[in-house]
Amino acid sequence: MNTLEFDQAKYIYRDTPRPVFTGSTGETHPNTIVRIVIGEKQFTAEFNASDGKFSWTPSEDLTDGVYNFAIIVIDAAGNVGKPTLRTLVVDTTPPEAPELINLKDDVGSETGSFDPGELTDDKRPTLTGVAQPNTIVYLRDAAGNNIGSAKTDAVTGKWVIEPNDDLRVGSNALTLVAIEEFGKDATGKPVYRQGKSSDTFIINVGSNDFITIDDALDNAGKWKGVLTSGALTDDSTPTLRGQVSESATVVTIYYRKVGENTWSGSTTVTVNGKNWSWTPSSELPSGNYEFQASTLKVSSALFNLEIFTPNTGDSQTIISRVWDDVGTKTGKLISGDFTDDTTPQFSGRAESNSKVVIQYSHKGIDYSTTVEVGHNGNWTWTPATDLAVGDWSFKVKSEDASVWNDSFELHIYPEPSVTTTITEVFDNVGVTGPVSNDGTTDDNTPTLSGRTEANAIVEIYDGKLKLGSVKANSSGNWSFVTTSLNDGSHHFWAIQQGYSVPSNAWKIEIDTSGLGPDNPTITGLFEQVKSGGYQQFVNGSLITSGNVEVQGKGMPAQSLISMMAPTLLVQQW
Repeated sequence: MNTLEFDQAKYIYRDTPRPVFTGSTGETHPNTIVRIVIGEKQFTAEFNASDGKFSWTPSEDLTDGVYNFAIIVIDAAGNVGKPTLRTLVVDTTPPEAPELINLKDDVGSETGSFDPGELTDDKRPTLTGVAQPNTIVYLRDAAGNNIGSAKTDAVTGKWVIEPNDDLRVGSNALTLVAIEEFGKDATGKPVYRQGKSSDTFIINVGSNDFITIDDALDNAGKWKGVLTSGALTDDSTPTLRGQVSESATVVTIYYRKVGENTWSGSTTVTVNGKNWSWTPSSELPSGNYEFQASTLKVSSALFNLEIFTPNTGDSQTIISRVWDDVGTKTGKLISGDFTDDTTPQFSGRAESNSKVVIQYSHKGIDYSTTVEVGHNGNWTWTPATDLAVGDWSFKVKSEDASVWNDSFELHIYPEPSVTTTITEVFDNVGVTGPVSNDGTTDDNTPTLSGRTEANAIVEIYDGKLKLGSVKANSSGNWSFVTTSLNDGSHHFWAIQQGYSVPSNAWKIEIDTSGLGPDNPTITGLFEQVKSGGYQQFVNGSLITSGNVEVQGKGMPAQSLISMMAPTLLVQQW
């Protein structure tokens, strides 16, 4: 009997209580049985005789733990195949957010511990805390860049981090996150899982003369609270707050819209010890603003706020990025993409300190969740459990909004064992032959050919339009003739049905006007004059000099062109 193909490491790690298992048996008889054994319990997987593949998802949650796992194939004759044995580890709990216990300054005349938000002259202070044992804790800046890391103690979970580079003078918004090794992939490479991020904390780096803008306060509308740089707010008179060196007595605030070359406003505020605050005396028009605080000696880093028109907060909720970090092809996804990531990460923008409702739908069933928007106007969401294989739609809106404001489509399917490719596009009209990628053809029903898994169904697309499907032969070859296509650009790609990784793209231009590569045309006739140059003359005119230049188009480079008069060969190029 055929050998079971189940491409997994000896240890299988899953972070969901109902993991999905798929594989190929090589059997095609409908009476084939695939048994799944977990511990002492046996289950029967769903088997597809058309392609020999199976799929199984537990009907009940598996508790976190380690399980003996086996897959057994029984063919139509009752022959029992050799079991595929694995160790299944179910762990649905990612690391908790690291806890920051202490910040230490060991530079200058004043050293020792200090609290987040307080001023320090140490550009690389020492951070100490605890997290899950045997994880790596990363220190990240406001942009999400890793700026320091440390491995936690295997018993106590203690960690100590010093930034790799100097923190900038001014306010530094930082977070901590723990990442654990979560098994290995089929090639033996470690797979890592990220835990929850800590709350943002501030380290203010200063000198004898310094000034910072730490945050702002939103006191308008439904969603109020602290705003950090980059925030999205409906408060047209936000209160900015910061710190300044004790020697300074006056702080000047400058502001302008992003992209403008000159500051459009300035005002002076009085300092109260090390702290200062300022609220605009009149409403700022909607727009994306940058603010800067200054003393006579130094200026702060820029602080950004995007102010939108009141009562338009619901329309600010958007999906800005969807990210795939699973399999061989990772990165940013666009709406309509195929992916093998069953827990893609969504991120977006909305009014700071508000809440976003996410609806995700599959096979007519709607699910929803609510996430909080950060002080900076950003939100993120990653499904807590694996999304089922299939076609999914996602919508977002602000909490209590009456309409959905943005949407996204994803086709979630596992990665195939053989990548589908397009190897040729063939022209069967006029001068026949292969059409190169980025080539032109007068055949509006070209033939596409390629490779995929043996006996697999291949779906053919032109951009987002599905043209049809075709079954590959036992050698994995497939061929597909398109329906009649319009003149213009066409972007072909293919994908194995039920799987996620698309083929290479093949772009062609269809031109059936008669002016394409199969139909060269003369565009101009030029006669040489006494000066040695050429001047154009009307078709049918009398040639007196005997020297003529003929110009035309419609043939690819390196083509042989023959000029006839009318049946006599005059010249070839």
